[in-house]
Amino acid sequence: MKTYRPALYLLPVTLFVASALPAAFVGYNPGLAWPTLAVLLAGGLLSAALALAGRKTRPWEAAAGLFVLLCVLVAGYVITQMGRLDYDEKVGVISSLATLIAHVTPNLARWQPDLNSVATFIEAAPFIAVGLAFSTSKRKLRFLWLGAAAILLGGLLFSASRGAWLAVAGGMLLWAACYWKPARWLAFGAAAGMAGLILYVLARGDITAIGDIPVLSSVLGPLFIRPDRLEVYRNSLALIADTPFTGIGLGEQFALVYSRYELLIPFLYLSYSHNLTLETLLQQGLAGFVAWMGLTATVFSAAWNHRHHPQRLKLESTWVGIAVILLHGISDARQYDDLRCWLPFFLLLGLNIALLWNHAPEKPRLAWMLPVGAAALSLGVYLAMLGSLPAATLTNRGALLQQRADLQAGLSGAEQASLREGAKALFLEALEREPGQRSANQRLGMIYLEQLDYPTAITVLEQALLADPEHPGTRKALGLAYAWAGRTEEALPLLHGLPNIVDEMNYWAWHFDDLNNPRAGYHSLLVSLALQPDQPEMEEYAEILKEKSEQP
Repeated sequence: MKTYRPALYLLPVTLFVASALPAAFVGYNPGLAWPTLAVLLAGGLLSAALALAGRKTRPWEAAAGLFVLLCVLVAGYVITQMGRLDYDEKVGVISSLATLIAHVTPNLARWQPDLNSVATFIEAAPFIAVGLAFSTSKRKLRFLWLGAAAILLGGLLFSASRGAWLAVAGGMLLWAACYWKPARWLAFGAAAGMAGLILYVLARGDITAIGDIPVLSSVLGPLFIRPDRLEVYRNSLALIADTPFTGIGLGEQFALVYSRYELLIPFLYLSYSHNLTLETLLQQGLAGFVAWMGLTATVFSAAWNHRHHPQRLKLESTWVGIAVILLHGISDARQYDDLRCWLPFFLLLGLNIALLWNHAPEKPRLAWMLPVGAAALSLGVYLAMLGSLPAATLTNRGALLQQRADLQAGLSGAEQASLREGAKALFLEALEREPGQRSANQRLGMIYLEQLDYPTAITVLEQALLADPEHPGTRKALGLAYAWAGRTEEALPLLHGLPNIVDEMNYWAWHFDDLNNPRAGYHSLLVSLALQPDQPEMEEYAEILKEKSEQP
């Protein structure tokens, strides 16, 4: 039997990293992409270096041990210094305990890391520590690694990251399922329960439906309801539909794009999509997504294919650690927001590959069939959901031009107008091929809004709403178009209940007044006062704008 050369494992890693190269030139500000690109390239090189160097036991254990010790330092810092740092209280008992510990430990508080980043960074390390502990015959060393695992779990506890807690619990269940049959049934039951919960929430169309389930609501509620993750995911999918092939660009492009085209607000709200797969699609486009799906399938098919590996515990510690990262990635994507969080992922990939290097898989064909099949299936399903591919391509090109026109700093008015006209032409061509496409209609409608052509904006935005009647961004865009056109009664049902909408309409009134468009400003205040009548200052301002709008 041939020994395993994990070229097919390194291939999806390489493709995933390589997809970041073109993505770096896609966004409205390519300068924002360089840090992420550098980290992804460095991560790929780290995986490859560890895959080669870790084929021997000592280098593998040295790399794994150094990673665990680094995470122990981070966890120990958080445990001892958290009470001195100005963190918002998430769990009262933990905050009280942190304050108590701070009274008996030295004051070393010089750094205040994001606690979700801390959790993401250390969540896989306890599994590596346990793998090292039970792979050694030296008793003292075993206790050292088990002690390290205990500190790491303490650090996770103090991070108050429910997403990390659930992911670690899931990882423990997965590892137990490798040895204990009841754990397998429990794992299957947990997976089925989660699938049922997702279907229930989707059917209700409201993430707060989690609150209907008494036991889960206290854990999952804070994880998914603040912010409303269902809405964040829906809006992120809408951004993906706007740019289905390229994404919006690598790096910190999300915040402005999300606020501008989905929330339609003039300030930043979220910096990333809170889901690792969605963020991969947004930042690295379709190529990154396909490589990601192939890489994920490779990790788990390799785990299945080497169940009787001679260093089984070490191997399991790596893929279970990766599984924990992926499970946490369902509710968060700190890797793209805090680039240091990529280190554990790429390091574990390298350690995992190193252990497989000279060991033949039990079913050689599965070593390539499952990853290729997963990537091909993901690609096929994704493309099938896009509708007309030529129309999607035109919309993608138009959306990128529009983003540059609206968001790129330093453009002259003529340059912005030229880019918008180019985007408009592409959207119109896309609608010739697929008249009911939501993305092209909504993006085109926003250009008409920018040009103060409200009747035409309303026409295309109504088509967008027909395509997706429940999409928040589309409803809000049409509601604003109705409002600014003076069609208050039609605007109210679409805008009622939106967060901070009264303050936003008041802002738009000032904005249009500054643009010497008092009529649109007056109409904005009519909506604001209809939504919240008790605003004496805005009533006075409305009279002023009404007088201005009636002047010749």
